[in-house]
Amino acid sequence: MNSGRSIESAVTLGPDELDWTAYALKYDLMCEFIPAYQEMINTLLQKLSECNLPPNASICDLGAGTGNFITAIASKFPDVHYTHVENSPGMVAVAQQKYEKNAIKHVEVLHESAFSVDFEENSFDSIICINALYAMDPQTEVLARVKKWLKPDGKFLVIDWGRENRILDWCWYVVKNAIRTHGFRRTLSAFIEGAETIKQNRRGRKGHESGKFWRHTTQEFSDTLIEAGFNVEHLSVVYRGYSDLAICSIKE
Repeated sequence: MNSGRSIESAVTLGPDELDWTAYALKYDLMCEFIPAYQEMINTLLQKLSECNLPPNASICDLGAGTGNFITAIASKFPDVHYTHVENSPGMVAVAQQKYEKNAIKHVEVLHESAFSVDFEENSFDSIICINALYAMDPQTEVLARVKKWLKPDGKFLVIDWGRENRILDWCWYVVKNAIRTHGFRRTLSAFIEGAETIKQNRRGRKGHESGKFWRHTTQEFSDTLIEAGFNVEHLSVVYRGYSDLAICSIKE
């Protein structure tokens, strides 16, 4: 399942465009049944811990979706100030409820796209972008903005979905793990309830095929970051081989 988050699509949707608001309503339900999603969160937490952030750091999540990543990070780094940037009103609404429920106080939620939001130079100790950059076209413009907003010694942690979305592969993976963990009835109920996510993931696959969404190899991903003015300090494949993880600093 594509756990991407991105800018809001137009009111009249083409077959290769995602309805991010519709996606938001069932997004978290399906993520519950994807062990690789939790593994990705744990990897992000581990890599952030290795970044030696200052005690009162500022972190921006660009394309922050329903707030799962900030929620997880805040449980480990409660004193950090978080900025949630997301252009889907449905996902913003879910995130705000989640932050209130988990009593996350140091978070600013901005209903903006990566192209409309603006911050002063050197605003953040870290910027994260998780499975969202692929849908932010042109990526070069987003990366230029990230470089501007990041402090000179800051870190850019980006995970990006770059492969063909093989729906049957994901469905089999999710069903197999869900039945083992939750049983057949709960799995069947979740798939019926979460049918919208499968529909939107099919649209996402068409977006990759049509070129609307950025498809890349790990090397192409790294090359793009380097060309944008970043040092790629760490590069690896995550999320069952569908996404790439890079930890970057700004070139001097």
